Amino acid sequence: MKRYLVLYVSLLSCIFFQVFFLRQVLWFPDIILLMVVFVGIFLDVFDAIIFGFAAGFLSACFSVDMMVPGIIIFPISAVVSAVLAKMFYKQNFAVQGLISFVVIIVMIVLQTCYFNIILHNTLELVLPISANWKQVAVTVLFSPIFFMLYKPVLRIKD
Repeated sequence: MKRYLVLYVSLLSCIFFQVFFLRQVLWFPDIILLMVVFVGIFLDVFDAIIFGFAAGFLSACFSVDMMVPGIIIFPISAVVSAVLAKMFYKQNFAVQGLISFVVIIVMIVLQTCYFNIILHNTLELVLPISANWKQVAVTVLFSPIFFMLYKPVLRIKD
């Protein structure tokens, strides 16, 4: 119970920190997504889905135009990270970075499809990836460090 309390308080603080302070910083990792991937890798799949939904809903509260895709995409991202963590050795730093990269690409593809279908946007998939390459690179490179530092907080053993 204490683990979940710490997890959700951390989520709220990360959302607050990222939405209000880091919105303009391009070279900062997406810490909300890193938390979702962390839960997908190191906790249960059911916990990952619930946490992904909570992260999507809470982060979408600050961005009304991203409400629907955020609520749908974050749980999908959590499931993708949980499935990939079951397939590979999750304690390896390279695997953690690779899982983060795959989840980011899946998230960008889903967001682009949403905007193409709902908003009749004609953007190609290459444009969102090329526009966000700095944040993608920093998030992927920072993910093993974030996971290594956050595991003791939740008392997760190797």
